[in-house]
Amino acid sequence: MMKKLQRKMYVTVAFSLIGIFSLSAQTSTPHASGADKHDHGVAKGMSSPIDDSFSWHNGPQIEGGKEDITLSLSPNPTSNNINMRMSNSHIKSVVVYNLEGKKLLGVLYDVPGHAASVDVSNLKKGLLIIQMETDKGKIHTRRFFKK
Repeated sequence: MMKKLQRKMYVTVAFSLIGIFSLSAQTSTPHASGADKHDHGVAKGMSSPIDDSFSWHNGPQIEGGKEDITLSLSPNPTSNNINMRMSNSHIKSVVVYNLEGKKLLGVLYDVPGHAASVDVSNLKKGLLIIQMETDKGKIHTRRFFKK
């Protein structure tokens, strides 16, 4: 017996302030065999400044799921250091980006902990984005203002 699989297509178009244009199309095909529901997907990029194709296989998580944490940044706004504190998880790495997505600095911690501090005194003033990766591989993103 043959069964027609559902297929979904997602299209993303992005423009940047410096004239970079990218277009990507993604297809996602759900599969179900018993209790094992999962998706297969393929993405194709056109005129993309980054890798132009990749594929993924997305299945149910074995354990856990949503990572319940409390994350605090202080002081916000800051002129020197931004302090991070995370409950129920350890901070493995921190990356700071500007609003255009340019990476300004990154810190990888040898021994992850619940608290971390990053010196941002040499960065330009303005709204910045900070991403923290936990020891469980989850990424949390927040904004802060550098004065």
